Amino acid sequence: MLEQTFFCALPKSFRSAYAEKMQQLHQPNGKLVGLLFEDELPGENPPFGGTKKEYLSYFEPLFHILTFETAYNSIPKRKNRELFLQLQPK
Repeated sequence: MLEQTFFCALPKSFRSAYAEKMQQLHQPNGKLVGLLFEDELPGENPPFGGTKKEYLSYFEPLFHILTFETAYNSIPKRKNRELFLQLQPK
């Protein structure tokens, strides 16, 4: 599955449920791949940001972390503000 802009549209209170649902929907050899903001974005409306540490708290219990690092090819406006993730369900 490809993750782009859905996770960052969810309030933080829904993020654990999102991670659980993604794990349930995946086949054993499937992958969740995408980008997440590595930035605490201000405001009461999406997009909502976060930190690598926070994101790992949702995904590590449910997925093998294949890649979770700063994206090297973000557009200039988002350079060093996005995490590239590649996860496989446990």
